[in-house]
Amino acid sequence: FIRLRQDQKAIEIFDSKTFKVIDTLENDTMGISKFIAVSNDKKYLVSAVTNALRIWDISTRKIILTKYIKPEENLIGWGTGHITFNCDNTKIIAAITKKYYNPGDPYKPIYKGGLYVLDFLTLDSLDELPSRGDFKVSNTCKYIAYKTSDKDYGVEIYNIETKKLVNRLFINGPSLTGMEFSPDDKYIVTSNGPDANCLLYWDLNNGLITYKY
Repeated sequence: FIRLRQDQKAIEIFDSKTFKVIDTLENDTMGISKFIAVSNDKKYLVSAVTNALRIWDISTRKIILTKYIKPEENLIGWGTGHITFNCDNTKIIAAITKKYYNPGDPYKPIYKGGLYVLDFLTLDSLDELPSRGDFKVSNTCKYIAYKTSDKDYGVEIYNIETKKLVNRLFINGPSLTGMEFSPDDKYIVTSNGPDANCLLYWDLNNGLITYKY
């Protein structure tokens, strides 16, 4: 299995029987984001490093692409949130937030962010998706579900291709702890607590609960 080392300077590969480090992916002095993603074919890994996005080849352990963020006026820094591959591994979906210096109030930086679709071969931006918070892409890559901070409708589900809202789930957003689509994308399961501490199975078509545990 793969994990980010505690000092966030290297990605380690462990033997799952001995729990010993057997190798590491190529690294330099750059820090690595805690958000990493492995492609569906298990060949590649993507993450953010200092001032760049990076892709590794897992089989060779080598860095194959580093895409540096272009300098901008007043840009202090940037970071990624959740990041994932699409179903055929041709694109990467990443939440990116940039921090800017605020001339009007130096003690209150300006933050701008979005959810971007990036080309796997170049890491260039191809498109921007609606951004509502932590997200989960469905197993067929038809839908994307967002965790919102809304106390009534804590999950919003969009069609990735059309970017249109498909459904909103009546659940407390701040208490949401997880989301997972069924393999056929007909249902979505949510977990939440501590007020409810339950698993809810939702029908994607009508947004109604079909099972509660």
